[in-house]
Amino acid sequence: MAKIKAIIFDLDGVLINSIPAHFAAYELACQDFGIKINLEDYTKTTGLSWQKSIPIFTGIKNPDKIKEIHDKKNNYLKSCLNRAEPIDFMVDLLKFFRKKYLIAVATSASEESTNLLIDKLKIRKFLNVIITAKDVENAKPDPEIFLLSAKKIGIGPKNCLVIEDSDYGIEAARKAMMHYIKISFSK
Repeated sequence: MAKIKAIIFDLDGVLINSIPAHFAAYELACQDFGIKINLEDYTKTTGLSWQKSIPIFTGIKNPDKIKEIHDKKNNYLKSCLNRAEPIDFMVDLLKFFRKKYLIAVATSASEESTNLLIDKLKIRKFLNVIITAKDVENAKPDPEIFLLSAKKIGIGPKNCLVIEDSDYGIEAARKAMMHYIKISFSK
């Protein structure tokens, strides 16, 4: 077994329960377009990029409208952040691991959303690398996000451990030939 030298954390659902905040922001954005969404459909898209998830929980296929909804959601997110709750022991675990390992966050979320959540968690100084949806062409379950994280951090994939909560993320870690741990919390 290869020695672990870096740990790659997903953000949403691993370090922070941001589903209530993201859902509330999407709900407001969709209301602006006369669209009603429900939490059950939204949570089925956990781990997917916004380009893939919005069509699933809204039924919209037009790429321009999908982008408009995403942009409006990001505008509303700041006002909904009070609904996001840190998963304290995971944040503590990240800080503990930082003493021995290089640390990355690799998330399918947008750069804007990621920066807001990382600042809310006050963990930026503990991270060596942050990779968001804007940094990759292919979203999870494609391994690109984890392979880019390993490359940026300077560690081979076989020496990385991914901590994920979504099936898409685990599939991506497996395809990247990385070690992985799937966690799950009640939402």
